[in-house]
Amino acid sequence: MRFGMDLPLKYKATSAELAFFGLGRTNVLSSTEIIFTADQPIESGMLCEISIAWPILLENRVRLQLILEATIVRVEGPVVAARISKYNYRTRGVWQPEPAQEPVELAPLLGPPFRVAAAGHLPGASRAFTA
Repeated sequence: MRFGMDLPLKYKATSAELAFFGLGRTNVLSSTEIIFTADQPIESGMLCEISIAWPILLENRVRLQLILEATIVRVEGPVVAARISKYNYRTRGVWQPEPAQEPVELAPLLGPPFRVAAAGHLPGASRAFTA
């Protein structure tokens, strides 16, 4: 199952030649793939460690981040699709608020049969993230 989610994320992308850090937002998330908007140009084939500010608190008091290890499989402008190979949760500190971004058209990446659920229709999938 895929879930439309709009959550802040940080990433580290690496290839044989370079490594860099960036910020972005999730668009679609499942247990095997993620589609997100990135603020840096990323290339297919790069390895990526992605940290997502998870909206649910552990024991109603501890902030979490979802850590993904993924391989970039497709890029269209700032929209990146990646295949997830590993994931786990870690505790996190407070992340600084990030500026709102313009919506990105996902139809080319998702294809015609899939529609993204609007943020806020899923528990914890709100742009107004406070933890």
